[in-house]
This record gives sequence, structure tokens and C-alpha cells, in this order.
Amino acid sequence: MKFDLVIFDLDGVLVDSTEAITNTFNQVLIKAAGISVSDKNIIKMIGMPLDQMFERYLPNSMKGEARNCSRMYRQIYGKTCVQGTKVYDGVIDVLEYLKSSKLAVATTKYSNEAEILLKGMAIRKYFKFVLGADDVRKPKPNPEVIDKILDLAGVSRSKAAIVGDTAYDILAGKSAGITTIAATYGFQNKDVLAAAKPDFLIDSLPDLKSIVR
Repeated sequence: MKFDLVIFDLDGVLVDSTEAITNTFNQVLIKAAGISVSDKNIIKMIGMPLDQMFERYLPNSMKGEARNCSRMYRQIYGKTCVQGTKVYDGVIDVLEYLKSSKLAVATTKYSNEAEILLKGMAIRKYFKFVLGADDVRKPKPNPEVIDKILDLAGVSRSKAAIVGDTAYDILAGKSAGITTIAATYGFQNKDVLAAAKPDFLIDSLPDLKSIVR
């Protein structure tokens, strides 16, 4: 299939940002509430809006502090996100392969964080559009971010695809009426991804080549 637009989630698809995310999340929790969470439990939440991640683990008496925790997280993460983060194997090759298509990033990060990370990983030049949680009113699994990218790109839904590593990405893509491709090498369990019924499953990003061109 030939797509005029391919939308990528960022964390768990293009970059492995496990270390930066888990370290920052626990740093904030320790400062705010004197507690920490296992890396495994944090990884399970990646892809959720940040406020919801903090609400899940803050004590009941502190649930109202989730937004402040998110703000503190972003202040720290924006300065440290490149540390310990790496581009997945094969990403550069795939992005080069897709240069004739319009490429975009749709992430639950704020757009400035995504920009810092993409530039730090030296892959920003490949993407025409980079939209984050601050660019929409409703984050994934709502299709708003995809709809916005489609409008900006001027591409029909039948010629667009999204590559994501969580059910949020797949559900957003299905709601938007575009082709959905689940990356099983990211943060979410393969069975959970399969249950979201994506059009395709890939075990590495280079597998995308056989689908999108």
C-alpha cells in the first residue's frame, strides 16, 4: 500500500525513552509525595496523559496535585529527556525510505518536549508536522490529533496511516478512519495491542517497509 501520510507516535515507536521517563516520573513523585513506583508500573502507563499517570499513584489526599506534578515533570524532562534516550534500530533507514511521503509525529508529550527530543536524536528533519498534547483539547485515544494532522497535510484518510505502540494510538487511528499499524516492540503488551484490532502488527520498524510502500 502506498501512503501519502504516515503518522508516528514518538515514545516506543521512534525512540526508546524508558530511562528518561521513569527517572523523571519517580523524581517528581519523591519530591511531591515521598514515594516511588517500579519502572515496570510506569512503563505500563506510557501513552496515557501525564495527569492521569500521576493521579494513579498519588495518595488519595494528593490527587488534586496531579497537574502540578505534571508541570514539575515537564520542567525536569525538558532538560534531561535526551539523556539515556536512543533511536530504535532501523529508524533512520525507514525514515529515509519514506522521504517521498509526508511524515508526522502525534504524541501525548507536549510539542516542545517532542521537538527537543527529535532534535536531540537528529531526526527532526524528517517530519513535516509534530503535534503534542498541548495542540489538542482531547488526547489519544480521541482522534483529534490525527484529524488535525490530516487537515494540515491535506491528505485523504484512505492515504494515511498511524504507527503506534499502544492501544490509544490504534483506537485513535481507527476512530479517524485511517490505517493502523501496531508496533509490538514498544511499551505495550502484544496481546493488548492485538485486542485493539490494528490493521497490521510489526515487530520492528523496518517491517513497516513491506506495508507502506
